[in-house]
Amino acid sequence: MVAYAVSENINRSPEEVFPYLADPMRWDWMAEGRTDRLTDGPTRTGTRFRYSFQQRGKPIDLEIEVTEHEPNRRVAFKTVSDSAMRWDGVFSAEPTGTGTLVRSTGQIRLRGIRRLFEPLMGGEVRRGEAAELSRLKAMLEGMGGQA
Repeated sequence: MVAYAVSENINRSPEEVFPYLADPMRWDWMAEGRTDRLTDGPTRTGTRFRYSFQQRGKPIDLEIEVTEHEPNRRVAFKTVSDSAMRWDGVFSAEPTGTGTLVRSTGQIRLRGIRRLFEPLMGGEVRRGEAAELSRLKAMLEGMGGQA
């Protein structure tokens, strides 16, 4: 298992930040991938989507379900597909005096023979998660009053 916990202060209110955490269709700040919504309506507990990306040149498709949804505070999700990777994660948004403290925590578990690579992935996963929050910060703070 590879666990990660990263955070970033973003100079925007939780109401401006949270939609980019909770709505998979707005995950363009994450590693290059494609998100397809599988359920209709706004994001809520039970919403399902497919997140497709490449890892080391190999395509990965994850069907993900939102397991918790507290507007402007917290969203949790887990993979529900039978994939080579299991991903459970939480994004939280906590108001601060100058904006929002965003936390991204979770764990990734590989299945089968790929589990042997987990010890090698830890640093890469943590650096990648931190880079994604930095991209979100740059994107939202660069939007002027339009977040």
